[in-house]
Amino acid sequence: MSKIQSSVLVIGGGVAGIQTSLDLTELGFKVYMVEKKSTIGGAMAQLDKTFPTLDCSLCILAPKMVEVFRDPNIELLTYSEVRDISGEPGNYQIKVLKKPRYVKEDTCKGCGDCATVCPVRGIPHGFDYDLKTHSAAHISFPSAVPPVYLVDEDKCLHLNYGICGLCQNNCSAEAIDFSQEPEEISFSVGAIVIATGWKQDMPEVYQNLAGSSPNVVSSMQFERLLSANGPTGGELMRLDDKKHPHSIAFVQCVGSRNFSDPECKKYCSSICCMAGAKQAIVATEHAPELETLIFNTEIRAKGKNFYEFIEKSKEEYGVKYVNGRVSNIKEDPENGKLRLFYEDMDEGIVKSSEVDLAVLASALYPNNDYYELLNSLEADINEMSFVSDESRKELEDRNIFFTGYAADPKDIPVSVAEGSSCAAKISEKLYPVRFEQIKEPEYPEEIEIKPNEDPRVGILVCQCGINIAGVVDVKEVVEYIKDLPYVAHAEDNMYSCSSDSQERIKEMIEEYDLNRFIVASCTPRTHEPLFRNTLKEAGLNPFLFELVNIRDQDSWVHQKFPEKATEKAKDLIRMYLAKVVNLKPLKRIKVDVEQTSMVIGGGVAGLTAALNLGKQGFKVHLIEKRDKLGGKVLDYNDLFNTKVNQEDIKTWIKEVKDHPNITVHLNSNIEDIRGFVGNYNIILKENKSQSQQEFKVGTIIVATGANQSEPTRYVNLVEKYPDRIITQSQLETLSDDEIADFEDATVVLCVDQRENEHNKGDSIKTYCSNVCCMASLKNIQRLLKVNPKAQVHVLYREMQFSELFAEKLWRDARSKNVTFERYRSIKDIAIKDNDGSFHVKYENIGANCEIEYNSDLLVLATPELPAEGTKDLAKMLKVPTTKDGFFLEAHVKLRPIDFATDGIFLCGSAHWPKNIDESIAQGYGAAARATILMAKGEVETEGITSYVNEEKCVGCGRCAEVCPYNAIEMIEATKKMGIYTVSESKAHVIGAVCKGCGACAAECPVGAIDQNHFSKFQIKKQIDLLTGIDKAACQKTN
Repeated sequence: MSKIQSSVLVIGGGVAGIQTSLDLTELGFKVYMVEKKSTIGGAMAQLDKTFPTLDCSLCILAPKMVEVFRDPNIELLTYSEVRDISGEPGNYQIKVLKKPRYVKEDTCKGCGDCATVCPVRGIPHGFDYDLKTHSAAHISFPSAVPPVYLVDEDKCLHLNYGICGLCQNNCSAEAIDFSQEPEEISFSVGAIVIATGWKQDMPEVYQNLAGSSPNVVSSMQFERLLSANGPTGGELMRLDDKKHPHSIAFVQCVGSRNFSDPECKKYCSSICCMAGAKQAIVATEHAPELETLIFNTEIRAKGKNFYEFIEKSKEEYGVKYVNGRVSNIKEDPENGKLRLFYEDMDEGIVKSSEVDLAVLASALYPNNDYYELLNSLEADINEMSFVSDESRKELEDRNIFFTGYAADPKDIPVSVAEGSSCAAKISEKLYPVRFEQIKEPEYPEEIEIKPNEDPRVGILVCQCGINIAGVVDVKEVVEYIKDLPYVAHAEDNMYSCSSDSQERIKEMIEEYDLNRFIVASCTPRTHEPLFRNTLKEAGLNPFLFELVNIRDQDSWVHQKFPEKATEKAKDLIRMYLAKVVNLKPLKRIKVDVEQTSMVIGGGVAGLTAALNLGKQGFKVHLIEKRDKLGGKVLDYNDLFNTKVNQEDIKTWIKEVKDHPNITVHLNSNIEDIRGFVGNYNIILKENKSQSQQEFKVGTIIVATGANQSEPTRYVNLVEKYPDRIITQSQLETLSDDEIADFEDATVVLCVDQRENEHNKGDSIKTYCSNVCCMASLKNIQRLLKVNPKAQVHVLYREMQFSELFAEKLWRDARSKNVTFERYRSIKDIAIKDNDGSFHVKYENIGANCEIEYNSDLLVLATPELPAEGTKDLAKMLKVPTTKDGFFLEAHVKLRPIDFATDGIFLCGSAHWPKNIDESIAQGYGAAARATILMAKGEVETEGITSYVNEEKCVGCGRCAEVCPYNAIEMIEATKKMGIYTVSESKAHVIGAVCKGCGACAAECPVGAIDQNHFSKFQIKKQIDLLTGIDKAACQKTN
């Protein structure tokens, strides 16, 4: 067999490809990222905001894009296509065609002088979905990565006719190179990841919906209209007369979920319902008087906090949801207004409505490159036009993986988790050659900052599109801060987190001889590492930086008070200036990482994580409180619509039990967890023997799952007929013979969940449990198998599923003795005892009347709840939970399987109820994140630590008592007192362990403990600067 290559090809530079690539390099593998377009970022870079947090999409993505661009172990091949794949698993030969930009990538400064003088104009701009035009010399968008222009060879006068050349003459960097030719690049890789994303049809395809009207746009075109770097600069307007719309219709399911038209897609595109709600909210923020209507057959809001987001759109923004599918749109030729014709499903009649603008949520589907790749790999395509499960499994055996929309429809968090999942699978196959091709990043020698050297502060104020500049007068703020003490230079820009902005920061540091830096933009939780690294690249200590959050703490919370928000921005920056002039260079400490992991929970997610880690050579402690592995799925009668079956899971269990690197602890509970990233001390108790065991681990993966709750509604009937009123989970555990006899069965979905009203008690949930609707299709099949002649009723509000084959399975169920009957609220369903059967009475939405019937068997979809003990475990781990009790991830979009606490990761239904396939993907993903820490064998600790003034310390030990990381030890110190030597107890901070939380500094009764980067003096000066701007208030510490 030929040598295994320590490199990976990632095809596609969207968010899934980006996450996969970044994880792979951290895992020790070189990455070749090939992107057909001129920039990475994919569709996420084109979005204005993301749901459900309404974060600026580019703001949270740009740091990841910059990270790819900076990574010395990612060879970024944009404007390139894969032309040939040959070889064998572990050693594939790849040929890539890199198209000429006619701009030297290593020379271009991204200044745009070429585009300014280019005489060829009016070329449709693909990044903006043809809503504006660009010149022949252009860049996709200001924050493009790489930040390099290109010349359109089909339109350029010089390339086609040998004339012009103005761009070449005007380029001060001499980056224009008309002699460039297509370049074939060859290299070898051990594995391949396909992350080619999706595309969307433009409105012109849908002539019945007035697709040719300029006032009918696709959902992605609307995103560009909302975006500050879009064709209208974020100003919402109609495209024909440039007037602001007063009413907008969002038309859902255009070209999707349709089995009758061969041109349409049969599946749900997964993201459109939530995207529509988000767009309606953002549009209303642009124009509070705007009327927004969302036409839908049902709203699918099954993700974490999604249903609450839908309710927020109604209650806080006045978004109207119209239960009806639009069949026709006609444009008024005189005023451009649009009349929508639709069936009102609540009333069963055809209605019409007039609006100024219509947004079509047209179907998403794989692009042409995807099918070319599948054809070259001889992969089969299923009836939904995605790679078949059989081919996907065969290709994974050959080290070829799919992620993101290239696998099946999904949203951003699932794509990110799946990207990490691909990285874990590849790491399992290639780990023997880990780090063979890895280069360590190189930084310039750090500039020495002398104690008596005056601060020279640079400040960059971010407009953040219109997130900040739409409320805060950024120009006024910059003019104000220019005159503050120690400010050597201040300026503003559109997006401070973009790659070109990082270069500008480095230029500012050199040009103005800066020794401190402030960025006033968004949250340090996501962006501080980016800017600190930029300072490091400029030769400054990364801790001589502060990020002022004038978005979350100002523009977002004071949207209706722009003048006061502007003044507050000045105050915040002024306060941080007082702190930054007193900052000192700090150093991180490297500590060894215990190359052992603990996985808490032995369900499918935990099994996946443990087995992946074990196969990579790491020791694993797998903790399960029950007496067997496999979780609840092995209690079920069968699995349904998954890529694995119960035999697969039983095989995994045997592999786990037999694996020499994995220790399984059954019937066990965790008693205590102490320590810090890389070094956690665990105390475990075995429940039967009550014996305790102690061990150390470097990382922790939480996979504790979720369980369906017991019914709290119809309690008297449940107690009287426990075999005839059961939950879906209970039904799944019964054998056919154990199911009570029935001629008529009723499945009731959304029992005490997806409730609009809050604070009804612990048994009433506002969220969707995600898995119930799909489970109901499985249970319907089961009931009809037991009694083929039975009548089955499914009482539902809105079917919540978006799995690839869900629509087909639903359609198949409707063709049998099954009626899907829509109701409005669970409180409207009356169920009474009818001598052994049940009398069911409810208001049917479709029929618009009251329906009554008798049923023998009731199956209830009650809420999924966090596993028992979740709250106690969260306290031990010092990690947060949501209001619903599930674990809270570090970032809903881009860190869905990380906790904010380093070294602890999350997967499966402990994060949120989810299906088996997604739980497995998250299990792999969490394993990848844990492996990143353990494979390196060391981790850098936080440079911001506490320190003790021994002269003041009285040795009381209260600091050691409150320290959550055991980072303080009491030591015996000696002290001379005249002729005597006295021994006394003193506190000592262990720098390698301290996380800089500040609990000790707050607790110390004599003020003997202070904290680097957050000293008492710095905080006092911040308070002083809130009320004054004189140099005395801004003075440095001695």
